[in-house]
Amino acid sequence: MTATLDTLLAWAHSHPALTLGFVFVFGFFEYVFIVGIFLPAIPVMWSLGALCSLGALEFWPTLGLAALGALSGDTLGFFLGRHYGEKLFARRFFRERPGLLDRGRRFFQRHGGKGVITAHYLGPLRSLLPALAGAYGMRLPVFIGAAATGAMFWALGYLLPGLVLGASPGLAAEVTKRPAGRVLSVLIALGAPLLSALLSLV
Repeated sequence: MTATLDTLLAWAHSHPALTLGFVFVFGFFEYVFIVGIFLPAIPVMWSLGALCSLGALEFWPTLGLAALGALSGDTLGFFLGRHYGEKLFARRFFRERPGLLDRGRRFFQRHGGKGVITAHYLGPLRSLLPALAGAYGMRLPVFIGAAATGAMFWALGYLLPGLVLGASPGLAAEVTKRPAGRVLSVLIALGAPLLSALLSLV
């Protein structure tokens, strides 16, 4: 992991604009309709947080671009739902996963705008709820307010673990003695080479 992290640090220091561009693009695709279901947000975002703590990225621009990317992906999903309505959910992907669509519908109908916010932390639902909001006629200002709030909390919540551990080696050593901390460190260890591979495509 150390060698990979050193490579990441060197790349980010040499290409700050491209790295921040990647932050936006990753946030966008994390929330694009259906696509976001398959992206590994936790290890990548935690690794980006670690890069912030090590000085390779500025925290506030990283936070803002991740949230803006997520909001852009949310908004695209909303307009897809608004344009296509129920036809959007008649595709083979949903016919093969009826439970996912039923869960999303129940969640949206029960929570509305609050559901758009909290779905940012609910795995597969985060790229589905915006399309459902559009299909069910949620007003655009209400949706944008909820989606922007959720995107900001998502970016903050997913960057902070890596930021905290990367900022304090002593704290990292203490935390990783505990089961939850070991899981966190493993995810960052997995995320570093994954992030390195993604950045090599930029």
